[in-house]
Amino acid sequence: LDNTRVLDVAGEVVRRDVAGPNQTDANGFGHFVIVQCQMAWMPAPLRRRVFRLLWFGWSVSYAGTALQVLAQTWLIAVLTGTALAVAGSPIISGLPLLLLPLGGVVADAYDRRRLLLLGQVVGGLATAGVAVLVALHRIDVWEIYAWAGVNALVSLVSRPAFKALLADAVPQAEARTAMALT
Repeated sequence: LDNTRVLDVAGEVVRRDVAGPNQTDANGFGHFVIVQCQMAWMPAPLRRRVFRLLWFGWSVSYAGTALQVLAQTWLIAVLTGTALAVAGSPIISGLPLLLLPLGGVVADAYDRRRLLLLGQVVGGLATAGVAVLVALHRIDVWEIYAWAGVNALVSLVSRPAFKALLADAVPQAEARTAMALT
């Protein structure tokens, strides 16, 4: 390692051979060689870049969804002050679960990446619409229920598409661990 420098960059080890003045390129740099990183402390699926990106993206999305459910509940409570109205939001969000097999059929019939992207865009637009209505003080309970319903329908298709993409992102031997991480 006398003439080699090792850098850890986003989970990959990059080795730069430090060459003499006659062995460098026009900018004075040596050659870079990508070497497999040994990350034994990390579960096997997380060692794969594609899985890490999917997992991180879904984690951020899931956190946003949890905050959204909290916001829906709080907003309905502020607007109505009744427990019955507050209970309507989770009921509407849960109704599409009855159609869960249909979500899997759709996820198998279309490009899963596009379904995930479309779902995120539709959910984001619905949330932006509600944010505008709240900012203008023109929000009503039925619009919050519609917001919950749209996001539940998006989730109906996005979840099976995400699970199928996860299965494609890792070898079969790591699939069980990958599913457990989500």
